[in-house]
Amino acid sequence: MKKRDMFLNRKIETMRSLKEGPYYAIPVRHNILHTHGGAQRNSKCEVIGLDGKAIPNLYEAGELGDIFATKYLGANSIADLLISGKIAGTNAAKIKNNMTLPDAVTSASQVHEDLKSDAHQVKMHFEAGKNQGIGSSDQGINDLPIVVRVTLDENQNLKNIETLQEKESGDLGGQAIPKLTQEMLDHNSADVDSVSGASTTSRAFKDAVKQAIENARKSK
Repeated sequence: MKKRDMFLNRKIETMRSLKEGPYYAIPVRHNILHTHGGAQRNSKCEVIGLDGKAIPNLYEAGELGDIFATKYLGANSIADLLISGKIAGTNAAKIKNNMTLPDAVTSASQVHEDLKSDAHQVKMHFEAGKNQGIGSSDQGINDLPIVVRVTLDENQNLKNIETLQEKESGDLGGQAIPKLTQEMLDHNSADVDSVSGASTTSRAFKDAVKQAIENARKSK
């Protein structure tokens, strides 16, 4: 029988046969090459602040805030550079009514309120009563952690789940949280299926609820 490459049909003379073993093998599978970080942006490529509103005159494009994280193939990254770059550039070039005058006129010390940084941490305190527990997770899609308060009944079953803090995306993550809350109460468990299209928010919310349940059981 004539030897041949069964998969790629390469010429036999360009290949060499393996010598006698032993041979060792490991399973090969796809993996994430890299992920992209950055701020959240809207369809106009405006950067979204922690309050969920667009920050005036601030735009991002390309891999900063890339919507194609974990999807490296198919020219997604190049397409994102071109598409988001055009969108961000077009909107950034538009004349704005809320722009300050150049520093040559105003001096560098005078900064419009809209352009001042809001990069500061605010420590929040959340109360928990009898049979209640607080849980949080910073693994959502926003820098602001998801914080929940869980109330258990006298039999240690889930009685109520309150979302005290979250800034997930309104179109996906924000809508997933009420669905997950109802599912958890119906099944008396935090181990429910994630909401399609909002896996990151779902995972973070479930982690926060699980932590809150543990803390509630400790406080009984």
